[in-house]
Amino acid sequence: MATSKCNTSLNIRSNSLPSRSHPSALRLEEQLNKLKTWEEAASTATADMICSSLSATEELYECLDDLLGLPLTQQALSLHQHEEWANELLDGSVRLLDICSAAREFMSQLSKHASDLQSALRRRKGDSSMESSIAKYTSFRRKMKKESKRLLAVLKRMDNKIGASSMINQDHCLEMMIRVLKEVSTRTISIFQSLLLFLSVPISKPKPAKWSMLSKLMHKGVITCEEEQENVNQLESVDAALWSLCRYGSNEGQNVQIAQNRLEALEADIQGFENALGCIVQASEKREKMLKLFLTGTVVQLNRVAERKAMAPSSKYNNGLNARLNSFPCRSHPSTLRLEGELNKLKTWEEGSFMPIADTICSSLSGMEKLYVCLDDLLGLPLTQQVLSLHQHREWINKLLDGSVRLLDICGVARDFMSQLKEHVSDLQSALRRRKGDSSMESNIAKYTCFRKKMKKDFARLIAALKQMNYTIEGSPLLDQDHHLHAVIRAIMEARQNTIAILQSLLMFLSTPVSKPKTTKWLLVSKLMHEERVTCEPQQESVNELKTADTALFILCRYGSSEREKMQIAQNRLEELEACIKGFENGLGCMFRSLIKARVSLLNVIPLI
Repeated sequence: MATSKCNTSLNIRSNSLPSRSHPSALRLEEQLNKLKTWEEAASTATADMICSSLSATEELYECLDDLLGLPLTQQALSLHQHEEWANELLDGSVRLLDICSAAREFMSQLSKHASDLQSALRRRKGDSSMESSIAKYTSFRRKMKKESKRLLAVLKRMDNKIGASSMINQDHCLEMMIRVLKEVSTRTISIFQSLLLFLSVPISKPKPAKWSMLSKLMHKGVITCEEEQENVNQLESVDAALWSLCRYGSNEGQNVQIAQNRLEALEADIQGFENALGCIVQASEKREKMLKLFLTGTVVQLNRVAERKAMAPSSKYNNGLNARLNSFPCRSHPSTLRLEGELNKLKTWEEGSFMPIADTICSSLSGMEKLYVCLDDLLGLPLTQQVLSLHQHREWINKLLDGSVRLLDICGVARDFMSQLKEHVSDLQSALRRRKGDSSMESNIAKYTCFRKKMKKDFARLIAALKQMNYTIEGSPLLDQDHHLHAVIRAIMEARQNTIAILQSLLMFLSTPVSKPKTTKWLLVSKLMHEERVTCEPQQESVNELKTADTALFILCRYGSSEREKMQIAQNRLEELEACIKGFENGLGCMFRSLIKARVSLLNVIPLI
């Protein structure tokens, strides 16, 4: 009887699954049959179908975990003579995790671009900000298409390798278990291929004939093709809507509304993909951990897999998607996966934050706390402690410890300045509430301005120190003798560089110069305020809170504080600044504690040297 390439799941119970009476075997067969049915019916997969298949894959992994937990399965997997195939299984598991993480990263960035487009459409219809957002979105789509094709090639090689690999004939139970694991990998590969094909749809302008008709329908106001869009790739429909906006302009509200509807539909699809991929990552981590636990005779092979992958050429799209392929040790440990995820988040923030706002900096400080928790878990691994305790590595350990001391000093100085700045802001608020227009307010403004100038000067010195640290870290020689050691140091330095980048952004945000606004602009502001039409609050979202506070205080000093509206604006600006300072204080406090904990983890190795 002929068999298919991927060992169809219809006969699983008769030739694949051990412990047939166990409920997990029956559920596993059922899930495999569901996925095979979906694969046969999905010549052109839609977003809903892909999300459903991803959810089914999560359930499939849960059944597989139950099957791996059976005593007979554990006994068969723990035999030492099967190291070669165990290495292949773990290698495939790691690669699937990498691809799943890459897809999640795509979803995160795509969601951000879609959100930016929606904001541009809502905020200023037809202006240059919308064109800029469309250009960024299109550029990212091209990059995502290129990376998706690369990952598709990797999946194809994996699929061919699974189909060509030989089976073990010594142990029937073991042979059946390996067959099941390969079947699950084949189904997972097929679903990831459909997802990446969905994401790699080319960006092209629609045909002139079709779009002249669409333009005609749009101008007649009879666009009722929503129902026909059900089976259309949402990326293509968004491309069409954006192309229409660029070609025909966004003056007509209907054009903009159609684009917004398409973006909302795309965002819903992205959210579904993100949730499903997150569940699959968690399930894959659990399965890989169980496999490594049972394959006690093959743990040494993991380092060989890591060394082979470290030698693989890296992509130009270096945004952390391949970090686990060449950076992080102990692949089955959850801390390495979380560490990679946090590093990718921070790298995305760094690339997209040319002029960071307060909320973004606060979020990045919170992300650093999570990153250091993962790093602490990595430093606590027995293998990590073993390689760090070697005597010949004393020199670079001292460099790492010296760097941690400098970061602690800078973080401590920044916290002190936050405390003093908060005190000055509180004094200004009290002066505004207590005695409007008297000399105490002018005195407090003068003290605040003097402190701001001092803070700017000191922060410029700290920024220079951080730049010097960044240069020192990048220039430090790494020991290539031990792959695990190299990977640990690389992870520590990556965390250090992210810390430096975030502290630099924070210090630059706080060291904005204290200067009087330009005359032409502030004559207009003054005119608007006197006409009682100052309603520009929404436009202040991306403005530095220190600058807005300076502006409000400058107006009070120049035009007096007799008018209630000016006083209220100043109070609002100071309240916003106070909230911003509080967020920075909390974030710096968490970072300070995390740095201390990481330093203690390194110091714990010193007595062993």
